[in-house]
Amino acid sequence: MERNDRMEVVKDSAVLFGLPEVEDCPAILSGRSAHFVRSSPGCHSWFFILFFCFFFIFCVSGCEKTPSPVENGNVSAKTYTHVVSLTPAITEIIYALGREDRLIGVSKFCQYPPEAQEKMIVGGFYDANREVLVKLAPDVVFVQIGENDVQKNLENVGVKTHGLELRSVDAAYESISQLGVMLQAEAEASELVAEMKGRMEALRQNAKKMFPVRKRVLLVVGRNYEADGPEEVYITGNDGFCNALVEAAGGENAYTGRIPFPKVSLEGILLMNPDVIVEYIPAEYREKISDEKIVRAWRNVDVAAVRNGAIYVMDDRPALIPGVSMVGWAEKLYEKLAQ
Repeated sequence: MERNDRMEVVKDSAVLFGLPEVEDCPAILSGRSAHFVRSSPGCHSWFFILFFCFFFIFCVSGCEKTPSPVENGNVSAKTYTHVVSLTPAITEIIYALGREDRLIGVSKFCQYPPEAQEKMIVGGFYDANREVLVKLAPDVVFVQIGENDVQKNLENVGVKTHGLELRSVDAAYESISQLGVMLQAEAEASELVAEMKGRMEALRQNAKKMFPVRKRVLLVVGRNYEADGPEEVYITGNDGFCNALVEAAGGENAYTGRIPFPKVSLEGILLMNPDVIVEYIPAEYREKISDEKIVRAWRNVDVAAVRNGAIYVMDDRPALIPGVSMVGWAEKLYEKLAQ
């Protein structure tokens, strides 16, 4: 794969996964630029597969405002009966609200629920097919807030867009409520948000009882699985979303830096000395690699998690995205930490 191709793959993946940029932390990381992955072709394939399965969070600030149906916190009363979603979390929410009949198109990244792929595929995120969208003539195209270039490109050809905030758990609740208004599913959205908040609060209370002392969790979201040990390791950092789910489940992030999704070196992992290592892997890829092989890769890493046998593998059902699945994912993590 040529450098330009790698850059395009990571550009798409990073945005949809919520990374404004993929960076290295000088203090504890490997010190190499991570704007594109320097590894074998197999790792490139894995990097792409991983990212399109759990896209979320945009951490872009200071962007120029793009016209949207929301002004001063109020959602337009306009009825939207033909909509397109470019973001997996938004697609999942639309289905959860029972308004999938209004969804006429999705991006290639919208894999859940599986029926979503039966909708018209309009391309990716950066490469959404504008000609297809113009022909579909949707009332609105939903994207995540922060991608003004994407919105402007679509608005320039007459395609109306609306950005939803998905940078935190609370923002996800608010976006569900906004979609409820726009899709005439206010009662369904209110019920869904109340149910999710109730489950999240119950989880927090159970976690407090179960874990008087929080476990330090290293949440691995990508690495070179062809290597015999942990190489090219990407983890969740200070992203404003994953941290909240880890804490709700009774843990705390072993990484205390400021980067949302850093690439860490072996030395960095040793310094963090996590109590628990969680490998987050999409179900599609788990068919190609056993849990035993994933765990075995850590056998020579001298950290508490390895010594105590606290290495767990989680897939993307429920998905780690800021939407309907996020509570289920936190509940599943709680079960792992309680083992």
